[in-house]
Amino acid sequence: LCDAIAQMSINKMESFASQNLTNTAWAFAVLGFRNKQLMEKVVAAVSKMVTELIPQEVANLAWSCGKIGFVDEVFLEQIARQ
Repeated sequence: LCDAIAQMSINKMESFASQNLTNTAWAFAVLGFRNKQLMEKVVAAVSKMVTELIPQEVANLAWSCGKIGFVDEVFLEQIARQ
């Protein structure tokens, strides 16, 4: 089920606002669900709007990456500067 939801999220991600993206990452991390493709797409989309993130979104993303062990050094440095 999580795989199907992740794929649906990936397919619709172009229309997601920053809160939708960060909530998606957070929700899957809460479940302990690891999907590299999903996180790569979230990171790619968030990277385009990183300066617009509010502190809660930055915190949710950092926590989500840590929780599921997703490491993207460039992205983590990018959100650390926010």
